Amino acid sequence: MAKEPSSPELERKANKIEKRAVDSAKSEEMLQECQFSLFRLLNNLPSLVYRCRNNKQRTMEFVNDGCIDLTGYRPSDLIMNREVSYGDLIHPQDRDYVWEEVQAAVRDKRRFDIVYRVSTALGQYKWVLERGMEISSEDGNPTVLEGFVTDISEHKAAQERTKRLNLVLRTIRDVNQLLVKEKVRGKLVQGVCDSLVKNRGYFNAWVALFDKSGGLIETAEAGLDMEFLPLLERLRKGELTHCVRNILLRPGPLTIEDPASTCTECPLSKSYVGRGGITARLEYGGESWGVLVASIPKYFIRDLEEQELFGEVSRDIAFALHQIELDEKYKETQERFKIASTYADENPFPVYRVIRDGTIVYANRGGRRLLDICGHDLGGRVPTDWLETIRKVFASGAMEEIETEVNDAIFSLSVVPVKGENYVNVYGLDITERKNTEKALLEAQKRYRDLVENSLVGIGIVRDGVVVYRNPEQERLWGPVSQKDPASSFEYVHENDAGKVEAMLQKVMTGEMATADMEFRVCPPETAGRGHELRWVHCRVSLTRYHEKEALLINMMDITDAKEIQGLLRIEDKMASLGRVAAGMAHEIRNPLSGINVYLDTLEQIYKKGENENKAVDILRRIQSASRKIESVIKRVMDFAKPSTPNFVWSDINVPVEDAINLASVTLRKVGVEVKKKLSANLPKCRIDKQMIEGVVLNLLTNASEAMKDLAHKKKMRITSYVKNDRVFVTVSDSGPGVKSGLENKIFDPFYTTKNGSTGIGLSLSQRIIMDHGGFLSASKSRWGGARFVIEIPLTQDKNLL
Repeated sequence: MAKEPSSPELERKANKIEKRAVDSAKSEEMLQECQFSLFRLLNNLPSLVYRCRNNKQRTMEFVNDGCIDLTGYRPSDLIMNREVSYGDLIHPQDRDYVWEEVQAAVRDKRRFDIVYRVSTALGQYKWVLERGMEISSEDGNPTVLEGFVTDISEHKAAQERTKRLNLVLRTIRDVNQLLVKEKVRGKLVQGVCDSLVKNRGYFNAWVALFDKSGGLIETAEAGLDMEFLPLLERLRKGELTHCVRNILLRPGPLTIEDPASTCTECPLSKSYVGRGGITARLEYGGESWGVLVASIPKYFIRDLEEQELFGEVSRDIAFALHQIELDEKYKETQERFKIASTYADENPFPVYRVIRDGTIVYANRGGRRLLDICGHDLGGRVPTDWLETIRKVFASGAMEEIETEVNDAIFSLSVVPVKGENYVNVYGLDITERKNTEKALLEAQKRYRDLVENSLVGIGIVRDGVVVYRNPEQERLWGPVSQKDPASSFEYVHENDAGKVEAMLQKVMTGEMATADMEFRVCPPETAGRGHELRWVHCRVSLTRYHEKEALLINMMDITDAKEIQGLLRIEDKMASLGRVAAGMAHEIRNPLSGINVYLDTLEQIYKKGENENKAVDILRRIQSASRKIESVIKRVMDFAKPSTPNFVWSDINVPVEDAINLASVTLRKVGVEVKKKLSANLPKCRIDKQMIEGVVLNLLTNASEAMKDLAHKKKMRITSYVKNDRVFVTVSDSGPGVKSGLENKIFDPFYTTKNGSTGIGLSLSQRIIMDHGGFLSASKSRWGGARFVIEIPLTQDKNLL
């Protein structure tokens, strides 16, 4: 049986247990305090502290309040991917890199340090440094990652800025070295552009140099290649881009954050997507040479130090251009001085220095040659005819000129005094060619004057509304020009023609017409006492210059006799037409008239023999039929000579044209004619007799159909309508044999025909109808070689016709 413990021992054990309980409670209290302190410390850290699962979503099991400042999301948004996963916040371009780095560290059982970009709740990107490692689970659960993420955006920006400034400074160093050694303007600006782009300081750069009037002198570019050509074309035309226009009006560099949207008219705007633009004027000493334009990273566009460095580059370039200009002027001055120093001796023309008594103390090569020709020597006296002029110059102190002939050459000598010296300079110039030219010009002027004065065409000049010249033929028509009372330009024009003559002059004077031709009537003054005899003239007017002022050159020809002959020819033509009409009538009447005579003889025989009355009645009927034929011929002629009055209405001419085509369609289809029509829509209405126009078009279609009836090749017909110059046109073209050359007008004569069984009056009547409408009907050759008839109707017609 075990021995029971004594009371003191039990009490000691109880005290020991109690102490352990107290110590355990204190330890737990301290642990809770430590945990609270640690939690408070984690939440006050400027970094994101996390525990997450090792997956691509980076599923957070714990994250401190530092995520709010870093990402804009609360811990509850990230834990267990409630609103968004941390993996989705990593920049898309960095996600694979971050995953691979973390997995490599886990595999190698080491810590990882990764720099990458994360997106905030506001859509901005920040550069961060993540440091962490894998924590193995003791309970066999999957491993987790623990670490922190720190915002290093400012540090990264400082690094980028330092790197950027180093690039720019290296570029400026290269540019300055180029400015020192390069003295050719074109090579200088090209080298500058190459240097700005070579070190990756700028994406591209270009320079445009302008003269004082704004004209483009030279350009250079780097980083653009073919993209620069459209801009170059615009600059050559004087079309400046937005940045160039603005920088030429203001000092200092001009920056544009988004050229792609701001400079939409610039051909380079697409090249600046995601980049900024900076422009500076190349200016030194108040003088501008052009502009320097470059494309830079967008996040450096507001950097004042960047702008100042760019401005410094532009000022250095301008200074170098200034130095090049000074060097060019210096070289040009040196060259001029060199030329001037050798001018006298190398001048092919004579140069002399002569003292008061006429002694020649200097002569260049050209001068010595002239002296040899004249029989004089250097050191001797000048020719006698020069001496008087030289003495005159010494006396007056003013320059004098003389001309002298040496053999076949003529020289102009300028004797020039030299202030404060006892000599004069004599400069000679060979003016033989000029003198010969002047002589030839005078001879040409005389020939021209003789031609004008003896011309059978009247020639006159009118300036400021008055006649300033008339040749003899013009004076015969109009009378001489009086200096005291100059005539107005066309004071003797017939009153009915004065308006159109004045309109013609105005059109030429205003430049609306280069040359104008017209015919009109005049009443010359010398015929005024003889009943105001009218004369017809053909006049051509064009612009010329007379005594340095614009004037009208008027060529005028008396065509009165020609007009009379034309009238006689027209009468003769009408008589010929009348003869053809008479012949046609005789032909048409002769047959039925002969029949009547035969029938009358037969009727007489029947009467004498007392034969059957039925025969007599039959013969009388035949006589009556022949009489009707004669009456029909006479009626057709009378209808042609005195057609019925048109019934005018306002109508679209396409209406009767379409009706005529429809009426002829069956006939045309039977003959095998391929008809194409092109009638202009919305033609303006004109005053026409629709039935008459329909008849004219139908006659033209029928004629064309009959002309092509026996053709073997393809039969074509084309009908068109259109409006031009206040006139409506209708054309009918065919692929038939066409109208023989020389018969284009004859086919409109009454009773003229080339078809068997035709009266030959259809085209004559059609032309008369069109003329009653104030228009024209004409014939010509079609594009297929057949006939082409054109109907021309004015939109505004003479009221007398309506």
